[in-house]
Amino acid sequence: MLKTIRSHCCGLASLWILLSLAALPASAGEVRVYATNSAGDNVHVIDPATNKVVQVIEGIETPHGVDFAPDGTRVYISNEADSTLDVVDRKTGKIVKKVP
Repeated sequence: MLKTIRSHCCGLASLWILLSLAALPASAGEVRVYATNSAGDNVHVIDPATNKVVQVIEGIETPHGVDFAPDGTRVYISNEADSTLDVVDRKTGKIVKKVP
């Protein structure tokens, strides 16, 4: 039973990573994986070609979902702790706005 639950959880985690990749606009010119740390307060941005963290977005406690602006300039991350949608500048990784 525990093995089945772990298998399903790993499958869901993989699905979220794939959805994050698919959501990144083609115009962005590079592929990045956005891994939310739902037990912490940051998001790691990973270059899948090197498997290295290339950016850390700080200050989003309990980040959950990730989506992107059509032009690729902004990242939208749900902040469960504050019940906000945090708007992040994709290049700098800085929060530019918190939408209630």
